[in-house]
Amino acid sequence: SRVDDAIRWFERAIAAKPDYARAHWNLSLVLLGNGDFGRGLDEFEWRFRDPSLQIPARQLPGPLWDGSDLNGHTILLHAEQGLGDILFFLRWAASLKSSGARLTFSGDVRLHPMLQRTQLFDALDATPEAPPPPGVIEILTADLPTIVDPECPPSLHLAADPALIDALRLVRLP
Repeated sequence: SRVDDAIRWFERAIAAKPDYARAHWNLSLVLLGNGDFGRGLDEFEWRFRDPSLQIPARQLPGPLWDGSDLNGHTILLHAEQGLGDILFFLRWAASLKSSGARLTFSGDVRLHPMLQRTQLFDALDATPEAPPPPGVIEILTADLPTIVDPECPPSLHLAADPALIDALRLVRLP
């Protein structure tokens, strides 16, 4: 298949030049899209090493979550990359909520109405550049699966705004 061909070519490029960050990055995207989360997430770490991607290194002001017990704690999930990537990685946030954590999402406000309907988040942060309150644990959304469980992504049930659905029902196409 073309996916298998792409994987082979990226692996060849990496074999020829092991520090070729763009090849690692592209391999990660193919693997993740193909459902190979374990390998894909390992390769996804190369996103910080490719300067053309302009993804800043993990530099969060508060303590980073290391997988320790979250019961009773607040965890601030910082959105990373585009809207599709954010939604892809937020699937793993359901595991945090079920562990007793209080979840705050910090990211693109265009996602806030939809994320609010998931009832997964206790708060949606409209000021992501502000430092978090003391005691809040932080994580990048793209780091969630590497700590939670890369092989078993839970579902994130998203729903469109009912008012928009009703408005679209009134639209008649020619």
